[in-house]
Amino acid sequence: MLKQADATWVHAIAAGTGATRRQLPHWIDHLPPCNAACPAGENIQAWLEHARAGQWQQAWKQILDDNPFPAVHGRACYHPCQSKCNRGELDSAVGIHAVERLVGDVARKEKWQPSCGEPTGRRVLIVGAGPAGLSCAYHLARLGHAVEVREATEEPRPGVAFSSSAPVPLASHAPTTWLDSATPLRFAKRPKNPAA
Repeated sequence: MLKQADATWVHAIAAGTGATRRQLPHWIDHLPPCNAACPAGENIQAWLEHARAGQWQQAWKQILDDNPFPAVHGRACYHPCQSKCNRGELDSAVGIHAVERLVGDVARKEKWQPSCGEPTGRRVLIVGAGPAGLSCAYHLARLGHAVEVREATEEPRPGVAFSSSAPVPLASHAPTTWLDSATPLRFAKRPKNPAA
């Protein structure tokens, strides 16, 4: 947006050239407010554009760059992005969380699998199979690292934390179905401390 201070005229009579601009307007590229409000830091306008064009797999891949659980996030997130949506000033905000949930559901139905990087030979241990631990493990596996996730619960499996702390709509589904099975993660129960 061009502000009045950016369009100031300077009279250059001494130089004999007439009125000239002291400052020139220039375009500053800013992220939309929905991106700034997203707790997962997703590139919302990019994957929404893919979804609008019916390119569901490209939208899913774009979401996976930032968030490995689009179907979960589309159900459990309190969607502060929608309250910051510019479209809300015109008529109503875009249903971002509903579209994200749809993208995740289409990916599950079509059984799309994420790609993993070339094996690096490095091994990483993640303690805890909650949302943060699984997200960390997911992104490390995509980089090609061998990842093992350890959990202290009786049944070491992904999604335990999701099902125990999620809202009702999410708890009615099996959270493990939202985890991408092609990502090479190993889950193991944390060994009990023999000194305890």
